[in-house]
Amino acid sequence: MELRGSTSSPATEVDGVRRPQQARAHRTLERIRQAALELLRTRRFDEVAMAEIAERAGVSVGTLYHYYPSKEVLLVDVHATVVDSMSADLTQHLSLRITSLDALRGFLDGSIRMAWDQLLARRNLEREILRIGLNDRQLEDHLRGQERRVRQIFEALIAMHKDQLQSRDPARAAEVIYTLIEGTLLRAVRFDDVAGAGKELIPETVDMIIRYLLPGFRNANSARKK
Repeated sequence: MELRGSTSSPATEVDGVRRPQQARAHRTLERIRQAALELLRTRRFDEVAMAEIAERAGVSVGTLYHYYPSKEVLLVDVHATVVDSMSADLTQHLSLRITSLDALRGFLDGSIRMAWDQLLARRNLEREILRIGLNDRQLEDHLRGQERRVRQIFEALIAMHKDQLQSRDPARAAEVIYTLIEGTLLRAVRFDDVAGAGKELIPETVDMIIRYLLPGFRNANSARKK
């Protein structure tokens, strides 16, 4: 998995990162983030040295420390970049007006499947983020900020179709949906047996969300199948 974003900076500003002004320097940061992500695919955070990251990125150790004063700051910036990419994909989906139950199902299924595939592609990174975040205040704040962004996307979707969703409070409904999806995804990151069960878990998760948003969905769906 490669980080997307060409020469643009992550939407999320991470404290401690020295942001370059020139396109060439932006590409240097991209190579550094990509190198860190590749190394963290199979190894623990504390097993990867900054010198290894610099070597893989094709930069000097001094250049690496010029932009990232510590490995922890680099880790947060890598995670911010990949989550920003996921958030951008979700936001793009919101431009498509959801006018039917099938369209709602398609949006939810596509969004969860995209997040599932991307999380598992960087599974080791996510495990390290979870482990280190318990003891790192900046990383914890970063994770909470990312959660808020994703919840706001779902809140915007629900508000857009509030009349069709039986007037549920968009903020509360978004919190419920996010909690359900987050629990499913985090279990996939942590446990091998769950990671291999996406084919069954994702449709079930989508059905649970739809039944929550549309309490009459179960009966309507059953009738349609008969």
